[in-house]
Parts: sequence; C-alpha cells; structure tokens
Amino acid sequence: MTSNLLDPASTETRIDGRIDRRLRNREAVLEATIKMFSEGEVIPAMDVVAERAAVSLRSVYRYFETRDELIRAALEQWLLQEAPHLVAQPPIEGDLAERIEYFCGQRLTLYFRFAPLARVALVLDETDPLVRDLFDYGRDSLREQFAAQFETELGLLGHRDWEMATTAATLPLQFHLFEYMHVGCGFDATEMHKLIVEQLQLHLSAL
Repeated sequence: MTSNLLDPASTETRIDGRIDRRLRNREAVLEATIKMFSEGEVIPAMDVVAERAAVSLRSVYRYFETRDELIRAALEQWLLQEAPHLVAQPPIEGDLAERIEYFCGQRLTLYFRFAPLARVALVLDETDPLVRDLFDYGRDSLREQFAAQFETELGLLGHRDWEMATTAATLPLQFHLFEYMHVGCGFDATEMHKLIVEQLQLHLSAL
C-alpha cells in the first residue's frame, strides 16, 4: 500500500482521474444549462443547474464563479453546436413570387432556430464581444442572403439606392421585429410567413 502511494505512476493516475472527473462534471454543468436554455429558461438558477447536472452546488461555483460566467460559457458551447444550422441556404432560381416565398421561409426557419440563443445572449451585457458578434452575424448574413436572392431586382440600382432598398427590405426581418411579431403579438409561424411575404412583395415590386 505504502509503495503504491509513493509510486509516481500511481500518483499520476490519481491526478488524471480527478482531472477527468472535474472535466466531465464541468461538461455536465454546461450541458444541463444548455438544456435549460432550450426549454426557455434564459436565467437558470445555479442550484437547479447543479441538480440537473447531478453535481453539488459547490462544484458549479468551483467551475463558474458567477451565473453570468456560466451563461456565457454555456452560450459559447451552444453556439458551437448550433453553428452549422445557422447558415442560410443558397439562393434559388424562379420567378419573384417563388423566390420571396423561399427566402421568407428560410428566414423564419433561422429565426426559430436562432431565437433561443439570442434570448440568452440578451441576458448578458450587450457590449460583450460574443453578444455583439452574434447579432452582427445575424444582420450581415441576412443582408448577404437578401442581396444574393434578389440580385435581379437590385442589380439596376445605384449604390445608394441599393443600400436604401436593402435596408428597408431587411428591417422587418431582424430578430427584434420577429420577436415582436411572435412573442409580442402572438403570431404563429404561418401568420408571420404570410405577413413578411406580403411586405416583401410590396417592397420588391416597387423597385
């Protein structure tokens, strides 16, 4: 027994085991937090996280000193998991009505996938680089997808008119306005789709 305790290999195994256990517990805490995010709990209580992760509350605070630190770490991990699904699909061929229907369907799909992440991000300081990058990505990808899908309609415009037309058309498709329609007004996906299709048809037909 004594020789075992003094054996460097045995000591290293015990240390590695403790590190592995801590890493597994930390991962369990993050996964439990992400699960609560997906269930609509944007400010999870630390004791509930501990219970869901099957670790002690003391352990949670050992890995994350504050709730904001836990939220940020879990949001970062969730973003990595969701990143492949947050990429807009390429544009399609077809007449204007078909392309508008497709484009609006894509935006709504991304909104319903992206919204739980965005709601959690808004709990953090909006100056946080992670939060800023998340919303910048959403805004920039929306403009890029819009410009690619409606290149035919936008192509004859000068630079300033292109900027104004693109901004006007994409404003109703921003996250905050989707939230207003869905959460504030109680519109379901079908109603939201009908509304934004009609608005986009009016806008693009007037170009």
